[in-house]
Amino acid sequence: MDYIEKKGYSYSKSKEQAKIMQLFSARFTKYMNAPRPFLLPTNTTVREVYILATIEEHPGILTVEIAKIWDVTPGAISQVVKKLKERDFLDCKKEDGNAKLVHLYTTEKGSALVKEHEAYIINRWDKVEKEVLANYSMEEVDQFFKMMGVLSEFYNA
Repeated sequence: MDYIEKKGYSYSKSKEQAKIMQLFSARFTKYMNAPRPFLLPTNTTVREVYILATIEEHPGILTVEIAKIWDVTPGAISQVVKKLKERDFLDCKKEDGNAKLVHLYTTEKGSALVKEHEAYIINRWDKVEKEVLANYSMEEVDQFFKMMGVLSEFYNA
């Protein structure tokens, strides 16, 4: 009897669960990389708005610090920063005495986009929450998010 069977799982059940996780991951990645309806005029993706929100929450943050928060390379963040700057969503200010250190700040236009996205997320989450709570208890929802945290750490290794 292998480890999976000892834990009460069959191989086919584990395989089915893996498919569900892969589908969720693929759909969430698609969601993060696609413009949402309210973002279309700006041609901005959800991922870009989340990075902009990080800058809004941490005025003066550096690209390397954002990269650590989002667990991506500084180069990936630099590409997003370039796009956001071109669209006038953020300002870059070089540190006195060290031109390599560039601090990031949202513009009024960037702050407005972050607020619009937050309103969209709250409205969307209200709909999701109603659907989820119709089928699961709040304790089960909390357990799901705890499990997502564990899985996130597992796949970070």
